[in-house]
Formats: sequence, structure tokens, C-alpha cells
Amino acid sequence: MSALDESNPLFPLYGHARQSCVAGYYLRPQVYSGMKFELRRIAMVKSRVVKEGTKKWELWSPNSYQTPFLPGLRAGGALPSLLPVREDRRYDGHVGRHDCLYSPQYSGEDIAHWPYMRRVESVRVDDFAYVAYEPLMYEWEVDRTDRRLGCFRPEFIERLSALRRDLDARMLASGPFRPGSPTWARRPQYSTAERITELLGIRSWDHAVDLGSAVQRGLREKEGFLTMMHARRCMSKITMEQLRGVAFPMADDRFIGVWINGLPEGASLFLMYLGIPCFIVHSYASEDLTRADVHPDTPIRGDFIEDSDVVTALLQGPYQCLARRDATKLDDLHRPPTTKPPTLISSPEEEKCSSSLYLEQMGPLQATWKRSDFDPNPQAFDLLGWREGSAVHTATPQAPLIFVPPTSSIPAAASGSSTVKKDRFAHRELQRRSVHPSRVDWVVPPPVADRHGGKWAKYEFTELESGRRAFLYRGKDHPVEARKEYFDRKKGRRIFMGSYRLPDGVLNEGVFGVPVPQFPFVVMNGEREVTEFPSYWMYSAKEPKRSDVGRIASDPNVEELPFRDGGGPSAGEGKGKGKAKASEQDERQWEDEDME
Repeated sequence: MSALDESNPLFPLYGHARQSCVAGYYLRPQVYSGMKFELRRIAMVKSRVVKEGTKKWELWSPNSYQTPFLPGLRAGGALPSLLPVREDRRYDGHVGRHDCLYSPQYSGEDIAHWPYMRRVESVRVDDFAYVAYEPLMYEWEVDRTDRRLGCFRPEFIERLSALRRDLDARMLASGPFRPGSPTWARRPQYSTAERITELLGIRSWDHAVDLGSAVQRGLREKEGFLTMMHARRCMSKITMEQLRGVAFPMADDRFIGVWINGLPEGASLFLMYLGIPCFIVHSYASEDLTRADVHPDTPIRGDFIEDSDVVTALLQGPYQCLARRDATKLDDLHRPPTTKPPTLISSPEEEKCSSSLYLEQMGPLQATWKRSDFDPNPQAFDLLGWREGSAVHTATPQAPLIFVPPTSSIPAAASGSSTVKKDRFAHRELQRRSVHPSRVDWVVPPPVADRHGGKWAKYEFTELESGRRAFLYRGKDHPVEARKEYFDRKKGRRIFMGSYRLPDGVLNEGVFGVPVPQFPFVVMNGEREVTEFPSYWMYSAKEPKRSDVGRIASDPNVEELPFRDGGGPSAGEGKGKGKAKASEQDERQWEDEDME
């Protein structure tokens, strides 16, 4: 029996509708993309471009292979805390994209230890601190009469307490701190002995997720704080001159890392010297993005979450999978926060300093220092060295490793230009999910896109002079003959076409939209056909209802999906329902179909 098998009676159920784990992640972040200095001697290790309408950003790292999510600026320096409205809480208990558990954040004095926290997928079950990373459902004993109720295992509480005692003892020994030290005042203090003991009295699974995840977060923050203090003690003698002249190592991707836009030069170089993953975002000033503006192998994505690490950690994580087992529970509608993050304006010079291409064009500086010049044993330094001597908790068969650590190898470059071109302009495969063996697979729509904030471009489905059919760009005043209009709110495209047959498995298209037919998007350059990046999803309405923005479709009822070819109920009421659904499918095969 698999860990999250639907027939497994040992896993709990949520008692009320909650937010999806990625609720709010599809909203456009408040981005600050300036840099206070020129980061030279550094090559781009990994990058991607995000293009939303007329806005474009480059997200890159000089030392890490991670693909981090960019959460943006925090509203009022808010710190993670239990949300007061229970319907606003997420399935895994974390509080959204500005939580420190999954994504690197912009740095701040009050959260200086966050970059030193470990990523959940890097902690193995035989690690003493694994109890602070372990999915809570594996330590929850379900009430057999009501699976929404239960209690934590006493052994789990004892392991949390043992980790808390070890961390607190090491925090006290990490001094001495001068009286009134701001560093000591900002130390993580949430996970106390009293709060851990209170977990024994919890009987509701929803309550357990909220308070249990808060305790785990507090312990992970304490671990990050101790790692930071260990690094500062070991490297307290290093000077700015040495940091500017020494070669930096590759990052240790066990750590979450940090977005270093806006950080002073000394703090940024110190983090890179320690091997903390550092990330930079650059805003493109030009509205026209061409391949000359980015590296040839840099992918271009439609939003910040696409292909980012949070897809594995959240969308494919154990809490989201657990919630999807209960078909009667729908995701509660996401309500954007009322508090707005600050708007920080950077100068053109600061914006230029965040571009990887600009920094590489500046040319490298020769390293003038070797690490051995000021560190007598550089190979022996371990950022997690403070953990030596900690007890090691023996892994048990009931505590499986949920996440597989990502590979650190560099992706192989494409061997030929034709392969690169095919990959660049290929349509994304539709995401499908099997709901029942006798029914067609459900086509999973993306979260409902917000209104497009910029100008719209027109594309009409037509046959080109070359004979191939495509969506052809039309100028502002060019008339279109197609009578049906759709809207790609992500890319700002008005898509005109005749009616076409929707793929089987597309449901509730009035709210969640429909997939774009997989034909190329083309613009004419004289007589030459220039292929553009295709659209993936479109809507019949230009603007969504505000309550629908970011909404994630829940798994449908079996009866909503048509039967597979040759399938169907044998008799009775079910047969009638099957015919009704088939009839609905036929009604959507409008006349004058020019696409399939």
C-alpha cells in the first residue's frame, strides 16, 4: 500500500475547506531588481526568463543550480504567523509565498538567518533534525471512527522536544552576546517546551497541521540561526579586500538561499564566500524581448511558478496529495492579501548591475587572494559543522523519504540548432489526470489567470501562403474574419478562430478556460514567417471575476467526464447520465469546425 493510497485508512481527512498549498503563488510579485554594486568575476550558472504581458524578468544565479520561486517584497516586513481565518490556511499549514520554508526571500535584518535554513528535500530520515521536516501525517494516529480526529504519537513529541533541547543549548552556547545585542534579540523563539507539549492535547487534524507546522518552522529557524552564528564566528576575520579578491565556491544547494537584490556588497560577497545559494532578478526595460537579450539556452516561462522548485515541494508534496484524496473537499477561494508590499524604486545604474549579460561583458577580474592565505584549512570548513556531536536519530520504516534530492549536474547542452528551435517553440503538453478507468482523463486547467495589464495583440487562425495553418499576428487596424474570440491573459493575446472541438476532458470552460489549439504562432517579416512562442491557455472572457483569480480547479466528479471509446454503463440511471454527457460533448462540436 503506497503512502497516500486512497484505500489507506491510516491517513486523516481535513475537516473544512482550505487553501491549496500554492494559493497566492500565481499572483504577480512586487519585484525589486536593483543591485547596489557590480558583481564581477562571476559567470551565470543557471537562469530563466519570466514574461507576463509586457513585463519581463531574468531570474539567475551566480553559484546555484536551483530554480527558485521569486516571492517578491514582503508587506510591511510581515513574518509567518497563524492566519486568523481558518479558510485562508493552506493544506500544509505554511502561510504562503513569504513563508521561509520553501522559497528564498529578499534579505532583511529581522530574517538574516533564513538563507541558512535547509531545504526540505535535502534532509534525510536518519538526520537528527528530520523530525522538524517530516510530513505530519506520518506521525498522526487517526481515530478509526472519524478520520478528521486523532492525536500525535508520544514518540514524535519526544523527538521534537529532544531537538528543541539540543538547539536551545547550542544557542545559549553560541555567545557571548553583548547586552542589548540585536542579533540575540532577533533569535527564533517560537518553538518552546510549552508549545511542543501542547501538541499532545490536539485532537483535530486541521488544528494539528496549523500548530504542528508552526512548531516545525520554529525549530528549522533555530537550526538556521545556529548555522549563521557558526559561519560568523569562523569567518569573523575576513576583510572586504579579501572578499573582493578571492574565488568563490559553488553553492551548497542544501540551503534555501537568498535573493541578494538590494543587499550591500559586503553582505552579498560574504554569503557567496560561504556557499549560500544567491539569486538575482533583473527587470528588462525594453518591451521587446529578443534572443539577443538573453543567453541562448535560457528558457522563457509564462509565470514565476512554472518549472520552479516549489512545484515539487508543494504541488507534488504529501499535503497536496493528501487533500486531493478527499473529492468532497473543494479548495476555498483564494483572497489576495489586503496589505500591499512596499514599492522600491531603483536607479537605471542599479538596474543595469543586475543583468547577467552586462556583468559578463564587464570582463572577469583576476583573483588576488587564495583562501589559504587567510584560512589555514579551507577544505575542513563545513557550514553545518556546528552539528557535529549531535545525536543521530535512527530511521524507521514508517518514516520514508518523501522528496528525492535534486541532481546537481549541469544539464547537457543541445547538440544541434534544430533541436533547440524545436524545444523553444514546442507546445506544452496538456496536464491530464485519471479520475476513473472507464472515463476519459480530466484535462487539468492552470489556476485562473488575472486580467492582462498591458496592450493586447491580435492573432487570427488562418492558412499561410506556405500551406501550413497557424495563428497569424494581425496589426491593430487589420480586419479579422473569424467570429470566435478568446483571450490569453498571460501573454496578452486576442485569439480569433472559427469554432473547434475541445479535447475530451475539458470541464467548466466558462471559468477555467480551454487549451489553445496546438498550432504555431507566426508573425510575418516581409515574406518570411517568424515563429513565436505559443500560447498555452485561453479564456472566453477578457477579464475574470475578482473572486475567481488564482482559483484552482478541484478534481471533478466521475459523472462529469464522458466515457472512453467503447465504454459506458450497462443499464439503469447511470446509462442515461452517460448518454447525457456524450450529448453535451456533441453539442460542443460546433459547425464550421476548422480545428481538432
